[in-house]
Parts: sequence; structure tokens; C-alpha cells
Amino acid sequence: MTLSRPIDFVTVIYEPEIGMLELQARSFATFVPQELVGQIILIGNDTQKLCDHLKSRIVPCYGDLAKKVIVHPKERIAPGMPSWGHGWKTQQVLKLCVCDFVNTASYIVLDAKNHFIRPISPLDIFAENGHLRSWKLSYIDNFENLCRSSFEYFGIDAEAYITRLPPSITPVPLIKEYVRGLLNYILEKERLLFQYFFFKHDAMTEFLIYYAYLIYRGKSLDDIFEFGEPVAATLFKDKVVDFGNFDSLMWQAEQPSRYIFGIHNSALPFMSEHQRKRVIDLWAARGLFPNRSAGEAFFSNQLLK
Repeated sequence: MTLSRPIDFVTVIYEPEIGMLELQARSFATFVPQELVGQIILIGNDTQKLCDHLKSRIVPCYGDLAKKVIVHPKERIAPGMPSWGHGWKTQQVLKLCVCDFVNTASYIVLDAKNHFIRPISPLDIFAENGHLRSWKLSYIDNFENLCRSSFEYFGIDAEAYITRLPPSITPVPLIKEYVRGLLNYILEKERLLFQYFFFKHDAMTEFLIYYAYLIYRGKSLDDIFEFGEPVAATLFKDKVVDFGNFDSLMWQAEQPSRYIFGIHNSALPFMSEHQRKRVIDLWAARGLFPNRSAGEAFFSNQLLK
């Protein structure tokens, strides 16, 4: 098979994350080869003003990849989005409904918090057999109710799968055909567009209902994914307030399989000076900034506003 086929990348963004998205754009320009990228789709999950900011401030940061960046307002991706919906739910809807704007067979969903920390190649995305690379984790005690509810919707007992499912933390690779199949299934069954269905069902997540749908369709996850080591290390608040967790996470970021790092917005206010220094040292060592001073300036001016 040909491993050099491109893949689209999708990031849903809201205004407070625009500083972190700038870092993601910088990392695309530094580490992602042009031949691997179909489109980079940015979805403004906010006002039109955010889309204008993305075009003027963020798109140029992608360097030579800027010509592949397309900015969409959320209304274009999911028309009629319920205005009373919570932002996190809206974000989940957009990650699936965007499938109709994707030009490649598969696409990778990122959050603004994600950024690349080393060069990547097609073999980081696709295994030699063509399967998308992913890893397994357990949802026991972590999104357990959401996992069980997502599977129950299709009449499936989650017990056989709950300890060995792909992640719900980005990056998450999706297959366009199956995402569209899920949306069509819900439309036919519920007589509702996915955006309306999803806001009526709180006990689900977008990725868990996608995995449940794959199994409902009779698909083996092992025939879709090549499971291996995790590719991302993400700092959530719990990894910051516990120094042991923080050290473990930073160690993970140094492992060869990890090509994406992330800092959740909720973690930023709780980071100590030492923790900030460790992260900035990682950025500088990997070439995201020419030196520590530039990384410190970015952290202070863009992430701590």
C-alpha cells in the first residue's frame, strides 16, 4: 500500500484557546511535512470575530502549510446548532459533523491544546498494513457511565470492550465513511439531525458513540486500528497539582512514540514556575522556539492572558 497518502486535520477552537492554537500552528510548520497534509480545517466555535482572528493571526503561523488551512464557522459545519447547548457539547458535535467537509478517507481530530513536538511521517499515522495508529485504554472509573451509555444506545453490552477501547483524548483518527454512517443512522432512527440528537443525550461522547457504532456495524477495532503505544502526553489539572503525576507526564513526553504534547486550559493557572520551566525547556529543546527566552515570552504573553 501507499503510505504517503495525505490526511486532513481538524481543530475546533473557541476564543480563549487562540494562544494555544498559535502554538499548534507553529508546530505544524516545524514538524509536519506538506505531503502528509490534505487540509487543515479550523472550526470557529464562537462568533464570526473568532473566524476573522483565525484568518488574520493564526493561518500565517502555519508557514508553508498556510495555503492548506481552511477556516469554517460552526454554523457552516452544523447548521441549526442549538443555541442553548453547552460549549463542550457543541465542540463534540462539530468534530463529527465536519466529516462532510473532509476530503480524505480519514481525518485526525485535534484540540487546540495539542501541538507536535517532533517531526512526524506517514508511519506515525498509518501502520504498514494501512490501519490507523491508535492505542487502547480502560474507561473503568474514567468516563465509565458515558462509555456504557454510548454502547447501550446500540443495544451492546460495553463490558467486553470497556477496558480496551481507543482513546477519547485527542488526537483521535476517524474514518469519514463511518462517521457519515453514524450520522445517517441517527437521522434515520431518530428523525433528528445529529446536532439535535446529541444535545438530548447527555450521557454520551462523540468518540465513544463512534466506537460503539463501529462495533454495532460488525467492525472489529483491530481491523481498523493498529494498536500500539500512546502518541500524546497531555497536561490536565490533575497532572499539575500532583508533582508525581507531573514528573510522570513529562517523562512520557520524552518517549519516542509521543509526537504530540498538550496543556489543557484548566491546568495553566495551577502550573508552578518549575513546571512552566520544564515545559518551556521541552519546547526549546524540540525547536518550537529558538531559545528559552522566546518560549517564556510566548507562555506569558499568549497563554497566561
